Amino acid sequence: MEELISGANDGIPVEIPPVKVKELLNWIFANFPAEERNGMVGDTHAKLLRFATPAPLAIHSRGILVAACCGVILPGKVGLLVGIRATQGYEHYQVNLLKQFRDRFCRHGIHYQQIALPLPEDEVLADCLLKASWQRLTEITHLWRPVDPNLEMSLTGDDMTASFVHANSRSFEDVSAIVQRTFDGTLDCPKLNDLRPFSDVFQGFLNERSFEEPNLPWYLLMDEMDQPLGCLLLEPHDSGAVEIAYMGLHPAARGRRLGFALIAKTLSFARKTNAHLVVTAADVNNTPAMTIYQQAGFEEHRRLSVWAYSSEFETK
Repeated sequence: MEELISGANDGIPVEIPPVKVKELLNWIFANFPAEERNGMVGDTHAKLLRFATPAPLAIHSRGILVAACCGVILPGKVGLLVGIRATQGYEHYQVNLLKQFRDRFCRHGIHYQQIALPLPEDEVLADCLLKASWQRLTEITHLWRPVDPNLEMSLTGDDMTASFVHANSRSFEDVSAIVQRTFDGTLDCPKLNDLRPFSDVFQGFLNERSFEEPNLPWYLLMDEMDQPLGCLLLEPHDSGAVEIAYMGLHPAARGRRLGFALIAKTLSFARKTNAHLVVTAADVNNTPAMTIYQQAGFEEHRRLSVWAYSSEFETK
């Protein structure tokens, strides 16, 4: 690919102006199938327009684009690297790009950063991440389940007295505390718990929405004494999918098949909103969650390795 920035110096990262961003994204994601690439380009470009974030970086050699990286700052103070690529023979430039983006995120006050790599991993990129002080945290799987009113199975927990209430019928502080309690002893990416304050995690779940939003699809699972058992945080997408952004149970409520009640509530919401698909992600090491999803009819779409950088890594 010819240079995106006229006169760019060899080996020096340069910022890509907005008018060239889509062209760069198509280059970064060039190795993905066309339909998936188009979706990734559109989604990333929309995030770049929506959120204040550093401009993508590119490196040229003799007037040819040879390496590039793009990242976005998400709600909850997360710096997400959405794509990085280098042509053969120039892979070492990825270390420079990773360090550049790391430092730029930090200057924006973003000290937790993340990237997900398709499996099997690109071994060269994984080595570059290690050299740039990133750590491999875990593997996750993306799961999905079609919504078909004619084929729904019965999903119930052992506690038939449990019921759902809208989360914003309670105070912001109460809901935050209820959700945080579900993190106790969690098997879902437990290494993340010590890297970010929970207040940032909670804001990430809100994803710039208002907690007071009338139709916020967040629910609390309550027992017959009106005590919380767990939570279900949903996020509808324009594509017709409903995402389980997060679901969790308090430690004392686990082992009672209440996860099925959370999924049943999700499917009910999806049918009422004419969604055709439910999607989610889970840590592959979270055996209880994986078992529930599989028994509820979810299928694996793809697996990814999750890498993270935190300023805390530099002090350990």
